[in-house]
Amino acid sequence: MDWYVRTSDGESGPLSEGLMVSGFHDGTYSEKTSVRAADGLMWRRLDESELGDTLGIKPATVTDDDGAIRRIQPELYRKISLRGAFLQIFLTLFAALCLIALIPIGYVFVETLIAPPFPDDLMNKPHLIGTLELNYYISLVRLIVFPFAAIFFILFFHQALKNVRVLGSKSATMPPWSIWAWFFVPFANVIQPVKAMSQLWSGAHHLAGRDAASAIPLFLWWTCWLLQAVALRIGDYAFAEMFRRANISITLYEPADFQTAYGAMFVGLLALLISTIGLMLIVTRISKLNKTLKHQFDVDAFS
Repeated sequence: MDWYVRTSDGESGPLSEGLMVSGFHDGTYSEKTSVRAADGLMWRRLDESELGDTLGIKPATVTDDDGAIRRIQPELYRKISLRGAFLQIFLTLFAALCLIALIPIGYVFVETLIAPPFPDDLMNKPHLIGTLELNYYISLVRLIVFPFAAIFFILFFHQALKNVRVLGSKSATMPPWSIWAWFFVPFANVIQPVKAMSQLWSGAHHLAGRDAASAIPLFLWWTCWLLQAVALRIGDYAFAEMFRRANISITLYEPADFQTAYGAMFVGLLALLISTIGLMLIVTRISKLNKTLKHQFDVDAFS
């Protein structure tokens, strides 16, 4: 079979297969050189063409569940243990802040259920409003910690998904960026991030020979993440509406207003805490699976 070659100097050919083989061995061509069969129309890398078979340099490939063919590229493996360690530090700090805020909010919520505060009680129970101030300052600290956790979330899970893809997981069909980029897309951020995380979870377990892994951490992480998003917004709205009506006239205030606002905030903070713990469990599991893969495939990236 004759071949055409495309280099920086332009196209040349047709060249016999023998000349192509000789050119590869003497360094004229490399595995990345673009070639096209004389009777074909598609340009391909030399190592991905029939010449790659002849030379014994054709890369290993895998056909994923979507029917796409991917190359297995060990040179793209990267270590993720250090990223995981930093991510766990910020997640632990974030969870601790959620717990610190949850305790006084929960106490006041239970108190309002047992003894609903009427307008006259608000002046005699300053801790009801003071708890909101405490939560405000804790929220500011959480806002400082969150970007650091988000950065290491991206660094860790992007590479983790990329690792299982280049290692040959058939179930990991989504690109590595999908595990974090979809968070910024309205509506799609309800489904796509957890779909990508599920592919990472199943792919890593499959490669490690643990197909029957429980997905409870994924369920806790994502279900509670969605719940906290709804509950905290309800709480913010309830507090804003309560104070708006109270400023107009204290007679417009109802004890149920306090119960709704504090109840929504309590549920939101509790869900956020559980979601963070679920994510910490995922990070721990993925890190351990990577160490297992290192031993199985002798890949330095998974150390």
